[in-house]
Amino acid sequence: MKYLNLKSALLCLIGVAFTISCSQKQETELRKTNYSDNSVIDDKPESELFSLLGPDETNINFVNTLVETNDQNYKSFAYLYIGGGVAIGDINNDGLQDIFFGGNQQPCRLYLNQGDFKFKDITESAGINRNHGFRTGVNMVDINADGFLDIYICVSGFFQDDFRKNILYINNGNNTFSEKAEEYGLADKSFSTQSYFFDFDRDGDLDLYLLNHPLNPKESNNLKIENDKDEIFKVVLSKDLRFVSDRLYENKGGKFIDITDKSGIINEAFGLSAIIADFNEDNYPDVYVCNDYVKPDYLYINNGDGTFTDKFSDYFAHTSFSSMGSDYADVNNDGCIDMMTLDMFPEG
Repeated sequence: MKYLNLKSALLCLIGVAFTISCSQKQETELRKTNYSDNSVIDDKPESELFSLLGPDETNINFVNTLVETNDQNYKSFAYLYIGGGVAIGDINNDGLQDIFFGGNQQPCRLYLNQGDFKFKDITESAGINRNHGFRTGVNMVDINADGFLDIYICVSGFFQDDFRKNILYINNGNNTFSEKAEEYGLADKSFSTQSYFFDFDRDGDLDLYLLNHPLNPKESNNLKIENDKDEIFKVVLSKDLRFVSDRLYENKGGKFIDITDKSGIINEAFGLSAIIADFNEDNYPDVYVCNDYVKPDYLYINNGDGTFTDKFSDYFAHTSFSSMGSDYADVNNDGCIDMMTLDMFPEG
């Protein structure tokens, strides 16, 4: 009887060991597969796939420090903690990716890649010196098609209109930049979140979709209520949608013209991210907008005539409650593009 119990126990142990071995083999094979292109990566433990490089190694010591004040705090600006933008691109065409940090309250910083993960802060010598307002999203884009990446910075926060002018640094081709937002028609004074450059009319140049937001959640459609009579809100609540609605700029010979009113995208929602893609496969780029708070997301279908129509319900049965980040890619390699949005709503 003892012999049979011992034999049974040994068989159980062998079975468990076999199961663990198979499981480990499956995990190893899973780690080897890169599902974006079905290629094979080195069989290393997950903890060794990436290495954390500190400021002492990279010379990057930017910190986006926030300090609440009587004039700038969460009550006066609900997106105080929205974060600053980061853009990566090769500004001098040397084959190395450089980094631009947009600081909310801190000055923006530009780091030149010197190779081997060593960076040099060239902010001052590059002429990056406009730090008005509360900087949010940043974008590297060759806006004038001269072969060099330029830098566009969105500005928001509760300030006088002129302190919210978006910033455009044109690359001079020698590691220096010149601020020319006014010259290009892009010194927009909206409460901006992020910029999206794309050729919506297919004329060969870059146009701009500017993602904006109201200053305060009370301004979001049916959340408008008579509350908090503070002077700090009265200025903005009396404004029209010029500084709240998303904006569409058409590039006309290098000058950006605001065509928002006639384009059909006037809105009043808290835009947090957007996706530029051809959702209906008619060869015209459309715009999906993720909205915070109670406004649903938008899907602006490009009509091909300079106008857009929101057709979200024609394509989607559901939307996130408070949409945040978003992305658009072929997740399962079936040739169809899939979409993901992140929801702020807590699990409980």
